[in-house]
Amino acid sequence: MQKTWFAFPVILSLVMQFAHASALAQTGMGSTPGHPIEIREHQKHFAVNGSVVIKGVTIPPNSGSDQLTAKITLPDGTQQIIYVTPDKDGNFRVLMPNVTQLGRYRMIIYGYRDASNRTEEFEVITPAKAVAAVKTRIESLARHSEEIVAGVRHHLSSRRPNADVTEASKQVDKVTELIKKIIEKNNKAAAALEHLQAALASEPRLQSSALEGFNELGQWEAETDDLDEQLKSAAARMREMPTTCDSLETAAEGLSLLSTVGNFMGSPITILKSLTLDKVLPAANNLRTDVSENTRFEVSEATKEIAAAYEGFGSFVSSLVGLAGDVSQFFAGRLFSNYCSVLEGSIESDFNVDQRVAGASWLKYRIVVKGKMRLWAEKNQPEGPNGVVYTGRIEGSTTRLEFFENIFLVEKPTAGANVFLRKKIMPTVLGNVANDPLGFGQVAHIVTPGHFNIRYKGALKDDKMALHQETVLDDFLSGYTNRLIIGILPQGGLIPIVKTFTFPIQKAAWMIDRTTKGDFILPVTRENDKMILKQTFTRDETLSGGESRVTFKVIYDLIG
Repeated sequence: MQKTWFAFPVILSLVMQFAHASALAQTGMGSTPGHPIEIREHQKHFAVNGSVVIKGVTIPPNSGSDQLTAKITLPDGTQQIIYVTPDKDGNFRVLMPNVTQLGRYRMIIYGYRDASNRTEEFEVITPAKAVAAVKTRIESLARHSEEIVAGVRHHLSSRRPNADVTEASKQVDKVTELIKKIIEKNNKAAAALEHLQAALASEPRLQSSALEGFNELGQWEAETDDLDEQLKSAAARMREMPTTCDSLETAAEGLSLLSTVGNFMGSPITILKSLTLDKVLPAANNLRTDVSENTRFEVSEATKEIAAAYEGFGSFVSSLVGLAGDVSQFFAGRLFSNYCSVLEGSIESDFNVDQRVAGASWLKYRIVVKGKMRLWAEKNQPEGPNGVVYTGRIEGSTTRLEFFENIFLVEKPTAGANVFLRKKIMPTVLGNVANDPLGFGQVAHIVTPGHFNIRYKGALKDDKMALHQETVLDDFLSGYTNRLIIGILPQGGLIPIVKTFTFPIQKAAWMIDRTTKGDFILPVTRENDKMILKQTFTRDETLSGGESRVTFKVIYDLIG
């Protein structure tokens, strides 16, 4: 029997001791057999009689015999097995052509020598159900967009008239008209979908020409899940409107989201244009007279509807993207200053972990996050017993990430073993999203796993601003971790052992709040008519008899 390489109890007990003392490891750290299998492209729905494609990535194969095994359970309970060889970079594609069974499928993708696995589920549906799913998503995006605009209008109508309110109302009128036009165009696209579905139902020979397009629509539906949820959340916040300043800030966020909606709403029309005009219509013409009049009518109507939907649509989308962004900044800037006092500036947090064994480091990581803090208060607000009430948020992202390991200090490989793979995998680090136009952060978690957005409450009294972390709206995704892949060939062994170690990264909200030990105070200095708030907080903890050291640093630099 193969000798076990890793001494699991040793490493887990060390980490759990550290986690208990400092609350650093929210999920613990440990190793998993095999190697990571990550799905890069996946959708919920696929069209019947078409192809199912699941794309992903794993570690590169060590030899030509290294294969992944996909075991698929079909709706009727039968199983299908597909073997896949990743390319030299580890990219792979599981392809199931000509899928005929309707219903839910369960696919388990096993790593080399079945050492690890990943499960994916999807549904194969009829064209009619695909049409219904896409229509439902379009209607949902449109409904939430209209709710956001209605909330903005309601807020403006409750403000005292002035030049800026009048200007904002005119710009929102333009946004409203553009959204109406985009919705009208998408309604035509929905009508084209229905005619297309009817044509495919009456003439099965046309279905093969439409399969790729329906799968693209399914992919679009999957990609818009997050956006739909964010729109729904923004629309709900628009209805609350607790204060003038909060509602203006929320309105600015919502308007910025609408520019993203425009881009996403354009995809179904583009896909349908290609599907109808480039695929189904030529296929119907190739059948010449051997097609029923009803089928020809449905194809003709689908062609008319999609042509009408596509005409001028691009200009509406580009206009909405630009205008919604401009109006968002108008709300957050000039209009906001009519009613609210603003304090804003940069925040930077530097967090370091160093774990040691017998004085030597075996695990270290450093994460630097940067962002913007923005606090606001109603102008002419009466001072309460604790001072003038402020609300606001910190928004930002990871800008630097370092990761060091010497795993063999705590996990000894067997004598004579050959390490053939030692690969660190770190999360993506992009720029500071708070430096981008207002609102990018509201959709940033779609593209930026290291994004965070945290609500704060404060009270300004005399020369002190007391602050309290209130609600975490967004923080690092659950998969935001450092990982280490180790591959070893035991002495005399023919089968290599590959294991993955996961090292959790603390959330931004925890790091920032832990540095100040909870609620904190920023000193306020005044220069002419400006207030300046600057403070650096540091903290240094040594735990587990000196074997674990954590250092914290947060810098605040605000002005208003």
